[in-house]
Amino acid sequence: MTRPRDPIGQSGSALWNMVLRAWCTRHPPLASLARETAARTVLELAPDMTRHPRPFTLHDIGGGRPYVSCACDGTPADLIRLAHEFGHAMQVIASGPAGMPPALRETCAYLSEAVTVRGVRAEDPGLAALIGQVRAAEAAQDLGSRASRLRQALADPDRPYDYDWNYPVARILSERLSAGGEAVLHGVFHGRYGVPDLLDQGATVVGIRTDNQADP
Repeated sequence: MTRPRDPIGQSGSALWNMVLRAWCTRHPPLASLARETAARTVLELAPDMTRHPRPFTLHDIGGGRPYVSCACDGTPADLIRLAHEFGHAMQVIASGPAGMPPALRETCAYLSEAVTVRGVRAEDPGLAALIGQVRAAEAAQDLGSRASRLRQALADPDRPYDYDWNYPVARILSERLSAGGEAVLHGVFHGRYGVPDLLDQGATVVGIRTDNQADP
């Protein structure tokens, strides 16, 4: 599945504000957290691409301020990338210095993407369709090649750690949680759950059991 490259004519700052509006309209109980995230986050939309080619979020650059670096190229993927990093920054502010396991950090980022798609659907259906295609392409990668590598790693305890192993788990968790109530979302972003807490007993995530044994 290919990602659409249609120019969308929106600046990075306008898209960042679109993510904020989506959170405020779709989840009013979390609106104050979303507004605090937008106000406190230092946003770099034109990073040095030789040093920072991929988007990232730093926990705290001083004064409790997250730092988001995200280059924009004028395509629909900009909005998904910014929604993803907004989710990271939002989780950082909500959970505080306690931190969060990587799989749950990525779950929060994917939840922010899902909220953004739903919010944009009411604001700009055409753009929502395009960013939905971006998400579908990225989900196919998470649940395809990345999930396959994760299953292989579970059978090989000596394999070096790869951060990409977190993405398939986070993708599935976010899809399960995106239809959840406000209390669940609040708890996830504030770090009140571990991965096992978010799964039914004996449930699997892309063939991975909660007891860390791969399904046949």
